[in-house]
Amino acid sequence: MTPLKQHLLIKPAISILIILFGIIFNTYSQESLIQNGSFEENTSCYGDPANLGFDVFQWAGCTGWTCPTYGSSDFWCENPGFGSYEPPATPFGFEYPRTGENMAGIYLFVKHEEYREYIQCKTTAPLKENGYYEFSLYLNNPFYNENLASTTSCFQAYFSHSPVLQPTSYLAIPVEPQLKNDPANFYTDTTQWILFEGTYKASGGENYITIGCFDTDFEIPLSFNIISDSTVTDIYFFIDDVQLHEIPSSLKVPNIFTPDNDGVNDLFYPTLLNIPDWEMNIMNRWGNQIITLNPETPYWDGNIGNNAASEGIYFYTLRSSNQTYNQNGFFQLIK
Repeated sequence: MTPLKQHLLIKPAISILIILFGIIFNTYSQESLIQNGSFEENTSCYGDPANLGFDVFQWAGCTGWTCPTYGSSDFWCENPGFGSYEPPATPFGFEYPRTGENMAGIYLFVKHEEYREYIQCKTTAPLKENGYYEFSLYLNNPFYNENLASTTSCFQAYFSHSPVLQPTSYLAIPVEPQLKNDPANFYTDTTQWILFEGTYKASGGENYITIGCFDTDFEIPLSFNIISDSTVTDIYFFIDDVQLHEIPSSLKVPNIFTPDNDGVNDLFYPTLLNIPDWEMNIMNRWGNQIITLNPETPYWDGNIGNNAASEGIYFYTLRSSNQTYNQNGFFQLIK
């Protein structure tokens, strides 16, 4: 084990709504796009802290996961084939995985040295262009001490088309992560697994997710209750149950519309999610087209030119570049 890794071991013997909506279309894939999200699929287990430059996930045959940098991210299990940590010890007792027998562990900050650890996975399928995805995982920070600078709010996820590799460096990876924890939200719970989640809109073709803290030491937010360099400690989190789901495609259309300038329900505003390049044509009862809505003009104010539209039933058709979306319906304009 290198001197730096030995130094790192703090793992001690370690407005009333009068409008109604109808959901016209909604589909959802229940299967996560993260293979082996709870780290249970493995062929072996390394029970000690990993050495620098050692990809313990590849060594252990942990399906879908790698250590993308020279930093020594850890793979923990209850029944290791090598080493003695089963499970890791913390100041508050032994730390157990949230699900199953295995979990990952990474350093987000190290005192006196810019050092980061990351874990990386490949999704089971490339992400769809303009698709919305819900990413989530659980964190545990059992080493937090309220009298020390021993926690951070820096926890992030970066989506990419190809692997992000830094095999000779343990510095912060110089990319801009798309999902970030709120900088004011410090992880201080030492006993519970904490949910980290966020919504990501894909550019299309992303196939890798890298997890960790991408801030440099000049940027990273740290908790300081005692302002003293001697109280700064290294920060280490456990990770479990990583998931990525495509968010349902949905269309919600108001069935009542009251453009009377009272500040309530004055706009006809359909709500669309995960429907690419949509176009909605609105027609009166005689089939005459009134207006076309799209992502650039997503609502109707109830006017036809300079004149207010009359009360009554109006019809719409919605189309998109994806032929799955081909919807028709109607709504009522009331004054």
